[in-house]
Amino acid sequence: MFLEHAKIGKAILIQAIGIAHNHKILHVNCNACSNCPHFSTLCGVGHTGDIASFITSTSCAQCPHHKEYEEAKNMSEATYVNEKNRFGDKKRLSNLSLKLLVLYHFYEINATGLIMNINIKDVAQKLECTVRSVRNCNTELQNAGYLYTTNSHLGIYSVYIPEYQNYFKSASQGGRGYITLSKELLDYIISIKKVTPLRMALRTLSELDTASNDVYIKNINDIRLYLPEYCRRNVICKFLDFLKPIFKAEYTAASNSIRFEYICEKVNVKSAKPAIIKKFKNKLIDFKVSMANDQAYLHSNKFFPDIHKLNNADFFEGINLTPDYIDALPSGLFSSAETNDLAELSYTYTFDIVREALKIYFKEYFLKQEHIESLGGLIRTIIRNNVIDQRFNLQKFNFL
Repeated sequence: MFLEHAKIGKAILIQAIGIAHNHKILHVNCNACSNCPHFSTLCGVGHTGDIASFITSTSCAQCPHHKEYEEAKNMSEATYVNEKNRFGDKKRLSNLSLKLLVLYHFYEINATGLIMNINIKDVAQKLECTVRSVRNCNTELQNAGYLYTTNSHLGIYSVYIPEYQNYFKSASQGGRGYITLSKELLDYIISIKKVTPLRMALRTLSELDTASNDVYIKNINDIRLYLPEYCRRNVICKFLDFLKPIFKAEYTAASNSIRFEYICEKVNVKSAKPAIIKKFKNKLIDFKVSMANDQAYLHSNKFFPDIHKLNNADFFEGINLTPDYIDALPSGLFSSAETNDLAELSYTYTFDIVREALKIYFKEYFLKQEHIESLGGLIRTIIRNNVIDQRFNLQKFNFL
């Protein structure tokens, strides 16, 4: 029912968690600090915050190079961070609504951001709540602008996520990237009962996604930037045990920071990438076989073809399938070597998005037997220029 892995946009996730208050990051370039044996302990591997905020321990104050650091700090440049401008400013979500937003991404989502035929009882069972609670959360998510839903009173409904196409756009096109979550990670997220550790877990996952390794160190003051005002140091540290299914989280008083490290390999999607790509490769091979079967059917029924009997009828819509045209159909949509490129693209985007791009390639290039130097490069271009910019009609699906 639910996918093994799902992609969720960083912008929509960070807004749902709560955007950070405006702040600045100092870029202090001090050679003495870089060579210091305590530097990695205090500042942390993969740390991207304000290094100056870590230089608070007694050892730093007594360091013979402390004056050099102070001079470098005075000459440093600052980057001012405004997450409202970068990600948007939708309402911070409650515990159950935040989990529901994440859960929807584990359904099959088409290239426009549409999820169809959702059973509300299945959702309630997964979230361990009532059907009424799911409906209330859907109302909260829709009122806040995260998604649209059709009427769920008959038990089956659809969801449209407007921001979905932006997940895969480049920064210059307004995209802010996405993170990949595993089904095991989803179960751990749902098991977190308190909203504060839930927000901390999801925010840390979004930041670990760009870290160079599986360890991430964050200053308490940086964590407080995106949490409600009441979440001071003692409150944050009290909730660290709630993160144990996902992270080993340790607080260090000397640097006033928390060190996060993945506990379980199953929740570390980076390490699972080869296995995910292999699954996409097998799915593409099955798709190629189904296309070959469609062509075999057309050849056997070329005088009276019924495209509704095809596995991939949408690939042949709008084509005048005369007997002569069917006889001239080329075979072999893509090669074995090209399957690897398409599997990589399926990991970067989704299989559904790659399939939509293949449909455009099939009609505009393959059937015309045009020579393509790099199918992977062409499919990526089609995705960026055509697929992720498709318009969606809300009224057609009764969302309005």
